[in-house]
Amino acid sequence: MFVINRSFDAPLNLMFEMFTDPKHFSQWLAPTGFDMKYIRAEIKPGGDSFYCMTGANGMKMYGKATYQEVTKPNRIVYTQYFGDEKKLNGTVIAFLLRKLSRGKLWNQGQFQLQAKKISPVQKPK
Repeated sequence: MFVINRSFDAPLNLMFEMFTDPKHFSQWLAPTGFDMKYIRAEIKPGGDSFYCMTGANGMKMYGKATYQEVTKPNRIVYTQYFGDEKKLNGTVIAFLLRKLSRGKLWNQGQFQLQAKKISPVQKPK
């Protein structure tokens, strides 16, 4: 497991939306030069999201998240999968958002590197 800590000068509710609203999430998650489109998004406990990131050269990468916990405004636990149309590899991710002094926000992300594979990618019905 590894842990990433970051602080942001932003309101807690806005930071929570940055991780749970596809409109926001798709603006910052994709690598530089890639466009991200959600195929489906049900960001709630027991829900999942599925999206495609497309590069300028037409390269496509797929992502899926299955949500175990979504507690507004400060905790999100999900399994993130990345790969292509045939195989996705997963990593468990837990985010904890907390307020710091002077309106700053602290974000701690814990990443468990015991990957679980799923295959094939299930297209939305």
